[in-house]
Amino acid sequence: VLLYSSRCNEARRTHDGVEAGGHRLAQEIQDVVEKHRPHLKKISLLGFSLGGIYSRYAIALLFAPNSGSRAAHGGGTVCGLIPD
Repeated sequence: VLLYSSRCNEARRTHDGVEAGGHRLAQEIQDVVEKHRPHLKKISLLGFSLGGIYSRYAIALLFAPNSGSRAAHGGGTVCGLIPD
């Protein structure tokens, strides 16, 4: 289990909009996953208020739907990890 607290949208970095904040968070998530990839299998995000909106935006950018039978059941991955 890896618990990580994002820092990319702290302080005044929230004044440029949800799109910019979501992209920053998506990049930070990709960086963390790459650093710890061999040990990670699942991913969960938790965000409150604006952080929750950034999280949803980042997940939309990072989500890759599966093809085949799992796709019919909403299957997919986030940075190659199973959403939990």
